[in-house]
Amino acid sequence: MTGFTVFKGSSSEKIVQSTTHRDGLKPDEVLLKITHASLCGTDLHYKTSEIVLSHEGIGVVQDVGSQVTTFKQGDRAGWGYLHNSCGHGDECLSGNKIFCLERAMYAHADTDQGGFASHAIWKAEFIFFWNVLPITD
Repeated sequence: MTGFTVFKGSSSEKIVQSTTHRDGLKPDEVLLKITHASLCGTDLHYKTSEIVLSHEGIGVVQDVGSQVTTFKQGDRAGWGYLHNSCGHGDECLSGNKIFCLERAMYAHADTDQGGFASHAIWKAEFIFFWNVLPITD
């Protein structure tokens, strides 16, 4: 089991520390140690919800599932609003996964994870390499 620290919104509008757990990596997932997270207007909408805040972040790959070939330990990677899709419908096959009726997006799925955390586990297909700009830790 993998456990990590997260920071959630609350009904009092205060950010509270918590812990989330995952049963380890699935074959298509990547474990990231988060180094940078964003804060935007979307987080203001959810600061009174008990979900982990920040839908965009960057981190360093700590581990990869058995089927992941696109990332390796030590790579820098980021993620955004979309976490998953069906992968076989018209929208997915035409490159418009954000319009997939079965999509998993911030605040509607994976609410126990976000950028305000020590770590996150995401499907490899929905993270991307972050090597455009230099980032110092």
